[in-house]
Amino acid sequence: MGNEYDKERYDNLMYNHKLLQMKRRQLITHINYLNKEFFEVLMWRLPIGFN
Repeated sequence: MGNEYDKERYDNLMYNHKLLQMKRRQLITHINYLNKEFFEVLMWRLPIGFN
């Protein structure tokens, strides 16, 4: 009984870990996209003689 419980607990932990990794990757991708969009908009807004 103990082994079955441990395996189930391990499977749940691994599932949660993989889910968190996936969500983390999605967030990083989304943040990178937002940063890119933000800087592109910023560059369009700056006056030409600024740089």
